[in-house]
Formats: sequence, structure tokens, C-alpha cells
Amino acid sequence: MTNILLSGMPRSGTTLLTALMDTRPNTVALNEPKWQYDWAADNRGRGAWDFVEYLEQDFAQTRRKLLEGTPIPERRREDGAAVTNYYQRDASGAVRDTFKVIGFTRKGLSPDFALAMKHNGLYMGVLPELVQSGKFKVMTIIRNPVDVIYSWTRAPIPPAEGKLPGASLYWMEMEAMTLSDRGLLERQVQLYDMLCLRLQQLEKKINVIVYEALVREPLPFTRLFGIPDEAAHRLVLNQKANIPDTERYRIEEAVNKYGKYYLRYYPYR
Repeated sequence: MTNILLSGMPRSGTTLLTALMDTRPNTVALNEPKWQYDWAADNRGRGAWDFVEYLEQDFAQTRRKLLEGTPIPERRREDGAAVTNYYQRDASGAVRDTFKVIGFTRKGLSPDFALAMKHNGLYMGVLPELVQSGKFKVMTIIRNPVDVIYSWTRAPIPPAEGKLPGASLYWMEMEAMTLSDRGLLERQVQLYDMLCLRLQQLEKKINVIVYEALVREPLPFTRLFGIPDEAAHRLVLNQKANIPDTERYRIEEAVNKYGKYYLRYYPYR
């Protein structure tokens, strides 16, 4: 049995990574199980190691439910297929969800199937403890800071306000930074940079995938992790972020001014 945690920067490709992992034979990959965040929020007084213990138990319970055919509340397309992006803009420019929460099941799983679950802030907030526990394989993804931060401004998510509530539950430095009186863009850059530093500190023990490398040449990655070629061709689209020049310059200037740890993965100024 393999338990896999999927995480990274919000809007960096974690949903795409989850969709790809869901195509592996004898594998289920779940998107941001709400009950895990609810447990953490309802037990704020408990520490990171309590959450790690709970998570191990939850993986075992979820595995049993899937084998029994018990529906799991899951963000999917209406036909049960995995989504690669939670949000899209319609012709009017309005943001709409691309998913529905459905009762998800999967037939034909063997008792030792691989179970992956994705959370961004929540898992990043306890990533050192999750790695130290040795109970999970960890896969993360990172994307260009300008593209990520611009994407935050275009989606109805907490980083649009310079916050990452899931991480702040267990990561006191993150909570202090997001509650500071710094300007919004400075907090967004600092949020991104703190996540970069956390990945750097653990990169010898986890998989860190660079989004740009994945979409430019997906097959080396997908074949390494047992993902069918067909899924790579169908799901991975090498699309450039369409960022207005004024916004790109504004974000680049802030990244250069307030960030430093991103340089490990994106060494430009």
C-alpha cells in the first residue's frame, strides 16, 4: 500500500498533478478532502503531530471506504473525471467552478492500491512533520512566481488576500506574516517565498516538480511515475499565462524586492 501526499503552491499545477496521478493504474487521487481541513480547524488547539496521526488514520479509513464501494465526497467533473483546474472564466469574464462535489467511487481496486490526496496550505503547513513521520510519499509542484501570484489575483481563493489559512493552522510564522500590516502584494510574495524555502529545506526527501518542465516535456515525468502516455497528451497543455505587461512588471518588481528563496528554482532578477 502506498500513501501519497500531493501539495505545493496554490495555482501552481497541483490540481493537474492530482489529475495525472489519478490516471495511474490501481490508483485514486483525491482533491482537497474537506473533512481533513474541517478536522484541523475544529482541533486548532492540537499540534502538528496530532494532525499527522489523524491523517494516517484517515488514509486507512478512506482506503477501506473505497474498497467497500462507499461514495467519497470529491471534487470532480459531473462524469466523475478528475479536473485539471478548479476555475475558468466565461465569455463575460466571470469566474465559474469547473467541478461538482460528487459521491466518488472506483471499481476494480486491489487491496494494495495507491491512494493520493492533495491539499496545498494544509499539507505545506505540516510538511516537515509529514516527511519526518515516514508514512507518506510526498510530491510537490512549483511554478514561476509571477504566473502564480497573478493567478492568485484572478481566482476566489485566500491567497488573493495574502492568506493561506490551511498552512497557518500549524505554521506560526506563516500566520504572523499573513496577519502583518504589510501591503497585499508584499504579503503575497512573502507567502510564495516561504513556501519555496520550505520545499528547499525538504527537497532531498520529497519530489519537487517544476511546472514549466512538466508542461514543456511531460513524458519523462509521467513515465517515471507510471502515468499513461495518453493521459499526458490529453491533460497537459503547454499554455503560457496571458499577463498584461503592466501587471507582469508590477509583480516582477515586487518579487525581486521582497523575495529571495524563489531564486533556487527561478534564478533570474
